[in-house]
This record gives sequence, C-alpha cells and structure tokens, in this order.
Amino acid sequence: MNTFHAALSIAAIATTVGYGLHNALWCKRHHSSIFLALSLIITGAVELSGWLLYLNPHELYFWIKSGVSVEAFLPGAWLLYAYGYSRQGGLVGLSWAGKLLIAAALAFPLFVLPLSGELLFLSPDFPEEKLIFLKTWGYGYSVALTLLFLLPIVVLERTYRSLPREEKWVARLEIIGVFTLVATEIAFFGQGVLYRSINMALSPAKNVVIIVAVFLIAFSRYSRGTPGKIRISTGLAFRSFTLFIVGMYLVGMALVGEGLRYVGSGTRGALLLAVFMLTGVTLAIALLSERVRRKINVLIHKHFYENKYDYRESWLAFSRQVAQARDEEQLMSGVLSFYCETFAVESGILLMLRPDGGQYESAVMYDLDEPPFTIDVGGRIASELGGEWVLKLSELPDEALSEAPRLREHSIDFIVPLSSGLTTIGLICLGPSIDKGEEFTYEDFDLMKMLARQATASLIAFRLSEQLTDMKEMAAMGRVSTFVMHDLKNLVSNLSLLTDNAKEFLDDEEFREDMHETLAMTVNRMMGLITRLGTLHQKRDLELTAVDLLELARGVADEVSSAGIEVAGERVVALADAEEVRKVIMNLVINAVEATGEEGNVAVEVSGGESAVIKVTDDGCGMSEEFIER
Repeated sequence: MNTFHAALSIAAIATTVGYGLHNALWCKRHHSSIFLALSLIITGAVELSGWLLYLNPHELYFWIKSGVSVEAFLPGAWLLYAYGYSRQGGLVGLSWAGKLLIAAALAFPLFVLPLSGELLFLSPDFPEEKLIFLKTWGYGYSVALTLLFLLPIVVLERTYRSLPREEKWVARLEIIGVFTLVATEIAFFGQGVLYRSINMALSPAKNVVIIVAVFLIAFSRYSRGTPGKIRISTGLAFRSFTLFIVGMYLVGMALVGEGLRYVGSGTRGALLLAVFMLTGVTLAIALLSERVRRKINVLIHKHFYENKYDYRESWLAFSRQVAQARDEEQLMSGVLSFYCETFAVESGILLMLRPDGGQYESAVMYDLDEPPFTIDVGGRIASELGGEWVLKLSELPDEALSEAPRLREHSIDFIVPLSSGLTTIGLICLGPSIDKGEEFTYEDFDLMKMLARQATASLIAFRLSEQLTDMKEMAAMGRVSTFVMHDLKNLVSNLSLLTDNAKEFLDDEEFREDMHETLAMTVNRMMGLITRLGTLHQKRDLELTAVDLLELARGVADEVSSAGIEVAGERVVALADAEEVRKVIMNLVINAVEATGEEGNVAVEVSGGESAVIKVTDDGCGMSEEFIER
C-alpha cells in the first residue's frame, strides 16, 4: 500500500468514526443522531478491515471475514436511521411491514457470521491483482447486501419528497451525503453481482467519496440543523414502491446474467437481450396498468399505513378540483371525476334534483356515453337513502332496482347522497371497482361522506351565487325602470294632451307648428330613453381613439335638437371610446333638458388642462329630497 492510499484510508476511518462518536456523545439523543452515529462507526470499521487487509495480505481470509461480518450490520443501521429521520412517531409508529423489513435487515448478520472467509471468497494472487473472486456463498452475500442497501435509499427518498419546500433545503445536503455513502456500498459490492469479483484497487476512490459524504452530512447538521417531523403521503409511498420494484428488476437482471454464464456462448447474448427486453416490457405494462396500480396502492394502504387514506391530502386535492370550476357543469364534472379516480371505479353518474323537486336527473357521466335518465324522489331507491349514508345497491331488493334499470345496466355498486340536511340535492353513483378483488371498508365510506359534504356545500354555494347575481341584475333593472317609468309617464302625458287638443285645434296653423315641435321633442326624449336602456347590456371592450370632445358635445346637442342647448369651451383631444363618452354626454344633456323644460337653458362646456372636463349645467329646479331617497 502506498502512502497516498494509506493516508486516504486513515482519513476515511478517522472521519467516519470521529463524526460518528461526536453524534453519539455530544449531539441530541434522538433516533436519527444515534443511528447515524452507529452507521458511520460501522462504515469506519469496514474501512479499517480493508486497510488491515492491505497491510496483512498473508491473513487475507481473516480480514475479509472481519470486513464481511461488520458490513453485514450496515444495511440494518442505515435502515434504522432512514426510518427515524424526520418521521412522526419515529420507529414507534412503524407499520408491521416496516418492522418486518428492519427485522430482516438486522437478522442478516446471523446468516453471515457462521460462514468462513474461505467459503465466501477466493483470491489466489491478491498482493499483485487486488482482486477477490466470489464463490457461490459470496455471490449470494453480495446479492443480498445489494438488495438490503436499496431499502434505506427508498425510505429516505419518500421522506425527502414529503418534506415542505423550506424543510427540503434543510435536509438536502444530509440526505445527499447519506445517499452517497449507501450508493458507494452498492456500487462497490455491485461488482460482485455483475462480475463475480470485487476489485479492491478501487478502495482509494471509495475512501475519497466517503470523506466527502461525511463532510456534507456534518456541514448540513452544523449550518442547517435537522428538519421537523413529517408524515409520509400514500402517493409518495406508491412512487417509492415503484422505485424499489425497478431496483429489484435491475438486480434480477444481474442474476439472470449470472445464470447465463452456464449457457453456451453462442446463445448467451441473444438470450440475455430477449429476457431483458421481455421483462422490461412486462414491468412497464404492469406499472402503467391502472388495475395493478390500484392493487399496489391497496397493498400499501393495508400494510404500511394505519389509515387507508390521507384525509388531509384528499381534502386539499378535492378543494383544488372544485376551485377550478367556472360553471355548474364543470363543478359537477369535477366532483364526479374526483370520486371515480379516488376510489378507482370504472364509471360513474351524477344525478341532480330537478327544480320541481320530483325527480333526480342524470347531469354528468364519467366514462359513459348514455342518454339522460331519471330516478323518482318518491321511489324505493330514494326512500332507502338515509341522510349521508352510502347505499350499497347489492343490498337492495330486485323490485327497487327495477325502478332504475340503467343503474343495473352500468353495474352501479354504490350511491353516495349529496345531502344538505333538509333535502338531498343529488346522487353520486359509482360503478364497479377497477380492482375486482378490492373490498370497500368503513374508511372508504367515511371519505365518500366527507367529500359529499364538501361537494354539497360547493354546489349549493354555486347556485346561490348565481341566484344572487340574478337578483342584483333584477334590482338594477328595477332602479333603472323607476326613472324610465317616470320619463315615459311624462311623455305619455304630453302626447295624451296633444291628441286631446288636436281634435279641436288641428286646423289652427299655430297649433300644428307647436304639435310638430312637441312630437320632435318627444321623439328625441324617447331616443334618449333607448340610449339609457342600451347601457344596461354587458359592457363591450373599449375602443380607444383620439376624440375631439368639443366636436362630440356639439354632435350630441344637434341630436337633441333643443334650441336651449349652448356648447362652448376649447378644443380638447382625449384618448377615449367615442361611443361611450357620447352616451354619457347624451344622458346628462337629456336629464338637463327634461329638468328645465322648453324655456330652460342648458350649457355644455369643454375644458382641458391636467385632465379633460365636460361640464353640463342647467337652470332647472333640481331633484327633490323625496326623489333622491327613491
């Protein structure tokens, strides 16, 4: 061993053992610190065995046996650290499946300790080649060790993904450091899985990586601390399970390659390629299959979690789905699709109560294309609904199902009522489960009822909002109609007086001139009313152009055709919508003309400066207090 190699080995041993003892003796005594210390000390012991192997090659099998025996404890130590790191409840809250994995990792040394170094490895020329060849038991040891080292990586990946964004910054360097340490062991012993030999000449590179990884962990703990406790979501559990399956697949391919060593050389490559491709395609199909995904999720829920659903995550996801709706149809479609996807059913139907309250009518469907159908409110199926209870159709008698044959045609299994307490406003009908072997339990029904309450509140709120909007529009129409009725009443009175006098004075030339002027004024006023009513429509987009306000005011005065309107001021050009400004001036002028009568004076003045000003004044009597209050 040269001096550089020796220095790296000593540095790696000192770094791992030193920082491990520091965590064990001086850091806070919580699970992650204790198990991190244990893992680092074992790593240092493994490196010490490798260093002594180089120094004493004549005692090859003794030091190989020592290193293998110590290494066997390392997967269990890292797995304990991974489960204790930033987890609510630590090791106490583990499911039985998690405890079983820890037990398997901790029991691994019991199978390794009885084996001798000669039974595991062979190295006839170690001082020159630095190669250790694996015998059958040694190969099995390397495969088992590689698989066990995958477990802490999967657990830590799930933990990191579940951390809030600010906590990820705290944990990132430490988890990278731990990943690096575990991945180094996988890469080092993975040689044995792939090549049936371990190249000890790679030890200096391994020492450098270990030193860097420990410094990352130490820097993270000193400068950033440790993140708070979190709870792992079930969605991340599925992704981690998928990651583990892929890892198992790669290790399995290595085993297949080992088995093909005993096949003739001419067919070995073809067989390996065929097996690799076929198993890869099979794995992809399985992981992308909705049915397989559901089976995996059910397995995870049953054996890795105390509760089947993460109710907080479900509630937040449903709230986001509901918030995206822009109209009632989108809201109903969002509610139904969320139910079908959450409970993994093939199809679904949402029926809503008709306005007359006599029937439930199908409003939206999921993965179905059928004409609408109804269920009577007073029928047998509706009578079986009890408040918020989920109705299982298989428990209903055939005569009840005969009222709605469509439910039977589409294999509807459950009906979830949308009850507001006073009445049931809708029914969510869920079809058969994607996983035929899945049995719904009280946890499924509790989540169905929780989502139904939120869906009911959202649907009612949406309808009330639409009704409120309609009422506001009606109230606005009522306020405008008050003014319109007042103006129409005045115009009708003038026309009525004119027709009455026409019977007697129609031959009078002066009367005819007055009648013509009165009719012209009435028409102008009615045009003004029509303009007012036109402003009640939905506002169009403004078309901004350069507008001469003085010229626009003169045009409005000409339209009203009243001799009493005087337009004055300076030429002001403003960026505005000419049509909208014209309507404003028209309304002001007509109000002024009506308030002053035929003998009154109305003035329109246009001025500029910091802003354009259009001022309309009249010498009328103004509005009474009673009119203002109205």
